[in-house]
Amino acid sequence: MFKNKIALFLIALLVVTTAFAGTGKSVGTYGALELTIPTGAKAVALSESNMAVMAGADAMFYNPAGIAKLGTNMEAQLSHLSYLADIGVSYGAFVSKMGENTIGVSVKTLSFGDILRTTAEDPNGYQESYFSPKFVTVSASFAKMFFDRVAFGASFKGISETFVQTSASGYAFDMGVQYKAANMPLSIGVALKNIGVKMQFAGNDLEQLLDPVGSEEGTISENFAAVAQAFEIPASLDIGLTYTVANMVNVHGVFKNNSFGFNEFRLGADYSLKTDALSAWVGGGTSMYSVDDNTDDWDEAITENAYGVSFGGGLKIPIASFNLGIEYGYKSTALNGLNDLSVLALTFGF
Repeated sequence: MFKNKIALFLIALLVVTTAFAGTGKSVGTYGALELTIPTGAKAVALSESNMAVMAGADAMFYNPAGIAKLGTNMEAQLSHLSYLADIGVSYGAFVSKMGENTIGVSVKTLSFGDILRTTAEDPNGYQESYFSPKFVTVSASFAKMFFDRVAFGASFKGISETFVQTSASGYAFDMGVQYKAANMPLSIGVALKNIGVKMQFAGNDLEQLLDPVGSEEGTISENFAAVAQAFEIPASLDIGLTYTVANMVNVHGVFKNNSFGFNEFRLGADYSLKTDALSAWVGGGTSMYSVDDNTDDWDEAITENAYGVSFGGGLKIPIASFNLGIEYGYKSTALNGLNDLSVLALTFGF
């Protein structure tokens, strides 16, 4: 009876949330974009549609409840994503069972390369000074199985962004639930992500040497610090369903309610094969915006989804006392002049 109530509640939440889809009133009013950049290969290949059934280290970023379904005692994942504009995204996650609980830690870093530094005094960069921004997100997660079909998890994130001598930091929380129906091959996942404080840049680079307002000629210039405006982080509510056909084909769907952007529908499917010697999968997906606001005067580039189809595959092979997994994911983009996304991920289970 209790499990049936959970299923009905989650399905009702999905229907109600979908009914209010499509708001674009807050598009472009948030920062900390790195919190939305995907990790792992399978999620990229399936357009992040499989959050209802994610398990182990792969689940930390999308739904922390999934780490409770860790199939081994410990698991580590390393991945590198080739993101837009040649930005590199490196990600590492480690999860481990501790009695009836599961804990995990992860680190995500962005690599922008060397960027020519320009200033008001040197707008063309003739001094040939370069800098590289440093974006780092560190997460710690906890998850637990309740009964045999319900998992709950939570994550705490520390966020840091640094440009030379100017930086911003903040923190956020994720909470997630996964539920597997008893009498049908249906799994449901809900994740509330990036609930945290506003971030604000501060530092020496925001200081300027200016004459005080109303001062007389000859007055010594003083340092004045510009106050940067605080910005929100990209909170969202993700609700996902996965239906399994003949224990081999998984059909996935996610509705993503974004607080500071258009809502999204993400769809995907994968075919899985499991034997005593190995397990493998291939699959693909796509995503679309839900735009219901009056956007007649909006630029089409804002209302049109920047991403196209995605696909990928992977396999896991048992070697001695551990499992080695290799996965690849690819996601196309319609943005002119920017590269498509591709990611390679390695998973080690002990």
